[in-house]
Amino acid sequence: MLDTGTAIGRADLAAVELPHSVRTGAAAFPERYGRDFWADLRTDPARTADYDAQMAADVTSWAEAVLPVYDWAGLGRLVDVGGGDGTMLAALLRAHPGLRGTVFDQPVTARAARATLAAAGVADRGDAVSGDFFGGLPSGAGGYLLCAVLHDWDDEAAVAILRSCARAAGSTGKVLVVEKFGAGGEAVSTGMDLRMLVYFGGRERGITDLTALAARAGLEVSGVHPAGRLAVVELVAR
Repeated sequence: MLDTGTAIGRADLAAVELPHSVRTGAAAFPERYGRDFWADLRTDPARTADYDAQMAADVTSWAEAVLPVYDWAGLGRLVDVGGGDGTMLAALLRAHPGLRGTVFDQPVTARAARATLAAAGVADRGDAVSGDFFGGLPSGAGGYLLCAVLHDWDDEAAVAILRSCARAAGSTGKVLVVEKFGAGGEAVSTGMDLRMLVYFGGRERGITDLTALAARAGLEVSGVHPAGRLAVVELVAR
């Protein structure tokens, strides 16, 4: 992560533009590089692969924490929205032989997810679909997972992502948000909050913040399942 040639190291250099973010509330990354983080990432396949690998390393520990705290098997089918290289879905499918799932992400990342699922021996129950989560998602699944996704986005974009999930989930599906909410669900990390602002114009949120965003998307909190500093927040149609 200290290597400035990697995705995260490159993003950290954008902190030299921090005054812009403090003054405007907008990301500093475009001020340094002339385009947003995601557009910049798409210009370099090697950096994309590095970013996916870094996120997979993080998600491996997250999966260990959240696996025991929620009834994933009861969902029947799960769409991992912005699911990266499939590390989280592969862990869930290995733990629950009756579960089926789909990773939904950008084309290059979806290809990596297919390889991860195949290597984990769960390709018969897991697949990957490419697309834009601000548009349509595969509908009719029992659950739509947003793991470390919403903090990458400002409030308006986060609501749009939640609405997209709500439409796909319908009246019976669940939207599951996994983030680091901190002790009591409200003790967010100030350091990570600043990083999300610099990189993306995003922010860390407590469960109270998420509840307000969910309401704007036609969802309400039906359960909070703590997993250390993480939590699985279950949202359903209001």
